[in-house]
Amino acid sequence: MVATQKLYNHLLFLVIFSFLFCGCSGAVDKAKDFMSAGMYPQAIELLNKHITEKPADAEAHFQLGVCYVNTGNFSGASERFASAVQLKSDYGYKIGPEYKKAGAQSLAKGDISRALGLYSQAVQYQPGLKNDIGAELLAEGKALFENGQHKTAENYFMAAANVNPDIKETIADYYFQAGNKPEASMDLKTICFDNAVKFSQKESIKKAYAECHYELSKQAKTTEEAISELKIANQFGNQFSAELQLKQEQLEQEKLQAIINEISQKYGKKPDFDELLNDKNKSITIFNNPKLNDGFIYIATSSYIGFDDAGTVEYPEALKSPETVKYTGYKYINGALKIKRGNKNSRVAIWLLNKP
Repeated sequence: MVATQKLYNHLLFLVIFSFLFCGCSGAVDKAKDFMSAGMYPQAIELLNKHITEKPADAEAHFQLGVCYVNTGNFSGASERFASAVQLKSDYGYKIGPEYKKAGAQSLAKGDISRALGLYSQAVQYQPGLKNDIGAELLAEGKALFENGQHKTAENYFMAAANVNPDIKETIADYYFQAGNKPEASMDLKTICFDNAVKFSQKESIKKAYAECHYELSKQAKTTEEAISELKIANQFGNQFSAELQLKQEQLEQEKLQAIINEISQKYGKKPDFDELLNDKNKSITIFNNPKLNDGFIYIATSSYIGFDDAGTVEYPEALKSPETVKYTGYKYINGALKIKRGNKNSRVAIWLLNKP
């Protein structure tokens, strides 16, 4: 840190010294020295002063525009560049490369949004740069990917496609081929096919994408994770819709079984549960499960059960008639009955019927 400050002070001294003793004719050169040292505020101040004295100096306008590009003042840069071109048309060919260079610097720092804006300006001033920028970013992206820097490579590929949309298919094919290499791990396949589908909707790529996430569903540690992967696999069709339905049913069974276990712990295990429903105690009340909060009530029993008026005295919050309970959609799973309720907070009386 100390050495850097000393170097900065030394450069500042040299620039100021040469400016004082060489006069104003070399103001632009002194500004360039400031710029080389990254001292843009000093260069801007010097160039503005020089332009006030010599407004027809095209080089001064151009260098001030370069300063503004590198400090993020793009409106100021456009104004200065326009003045430079108006004074000397040849400067029109120098503006694009400056934006391109600044774009490369921003992308290297990970500032993708700013890099894309700078590249766009470069192409606007010099349309021929589109192919050059795209090719350079594509090559750099490939080099980064081969070096294992997959996320950084993705940034370069995205920038390349933004500058030159014509190379999207090339990027997609590169990812597709990398994902299909025999030595590619599952993690690498996922990275490749997930990115390939961003650049191309070819059937071969969509198929590889779907099959990749289907394989991930089979490796999932939980049913929820498997469902998530299968939904991704079916994003571009219903290739694995049957597998998704099976997993969704499996998840429902798992949730119901968890509730059965919870109720069994509370009321006792079978056949003790039946003792709660007898001639003296004909009903029990169970609230909907707050963990699911899905508007269903879950009852576990080893007997058949039916519904009737609970009575407003014993159960003032209970349903007033059996018709308020939807009789469609009953589902027995491992002795559990799921009942859809309109009011999540209401209760229902469960009455014992004839045992099987």
